[in-house]
Amino acid sequence: MLVSVLGLSGSAQTIRIYNLAHLNPADLYSAARNTVEIFGRAGVHIDWTQGDPEDLEAHSLDLIVCSLAPVHDEIRLRIIEKAPPGFQRTALGFALPCARFGAHATIFADRVMAVSEHLGVPFSTALGHGMAHELGHVLLRTEGHTSTGIMRAKWDGRDWQNAATFGLVFDEKQSASLRGGQ
Repeated sequence: MLVSVLGLSGSAQTIRIYNLAHLNPADLYSAARNTVEIFGRAGVHIDWTQGDPEDLEAHSLDLIVCSLAPVHDEIRLRIIEKAPPGFQRTALGFALPCARFGAHATIFADRVMAVSEHLGVPFSTALGHGMAHELGHVLLRTEGHTSTGIMRAKWDGRDWQNAATFGLVFDEKQSASLRGGQ
């Protein structure tokens, strides 16, 4: 287990993380803590577990209509080295909120590093916020975005400044939905 939020009522949501980009464990731990804090402000427990990078589910993707997909006890997040060709250049990752198997969310380490270097945001802060955003899609079971906060589609310099100082958060409606989904 990487890190867990303590002191909140209710059960924990388990996230299995696959570090396919071979990130520094200290950066990954710090990013996971950042993600835990974001979800903690929404009243949601997050427990992390390490996934074996050789597991088939770390390399599999599944697309399905949400109404047909089961709700999972464990969500799988993978971090890959580079964004595949064709992804919007500002995207830090993507989510498959209703996947039956394989990864539910993917983060692009090269894109996170670019944000960190170009905007002066600590790498672990950018990674933690990217992880929280993509996991938010999965836990909210939506591909939709909002005009503000952690679920905003595109983050500008002010958003990243807020992320680095106060952290971006889920809005009240999202927080309530996240708590009800546990």
